[in-house]
Amino acid sequence: MKICIISTNHKLPSWIEQGINDFVKRFANWNLNLIELKPSTKTSLEERKLIEAKNIEKHIPAKYKLIILDESGKNNTTQELAHNMSNWQHQYSGLCFIIGGADGIYFGLKNQADYILCLSSMTLPHGFAKLLLIEQIYRVWSILNNHPYHRI
Repeated sequence: MKICIISTNHKLPSWIEQGINDFVKRFANWNLNLIELKPSTKTSLEERKLIEAKNIEKHIPAKYKLIILDESGKNNTTQELAHNMSNWQHQYSGLCFIIGGADGIYFGLKNQADYILCLSSMTLPHGFAKLLLIEQIYRVWSILNNHPYHRI
């Protein structure tokens, strides 16, 4: 399965980077592409969100399912996410997860989403959300490949 994660964030703390790298190394047969974009420095909130959205759109691979992370999204269990991802991998060239900037995701980009996913109703730091998403994707991989990680 091809997976792209596009995030708009400042430099992540080293412990987050280390956690992300540890999980990325574990993926055996999934192609995971991480794209980090710099946040906009414009002063207007809507202008920042629009510029970030346009930058994100440039990196979304064609024919990938667009999954945006947002607190208004659907809250899945890991098993539900595994079921969804299993189905999606047969319908799309890959999956593209979007983690927007600190101000959220521009409504125009959000309206393009094929699916909106909520990791938590609580506000999470960007780096932590990214690490949590990658851990859950690895957990889904372990479920779909009968790997014991999910049972640990």
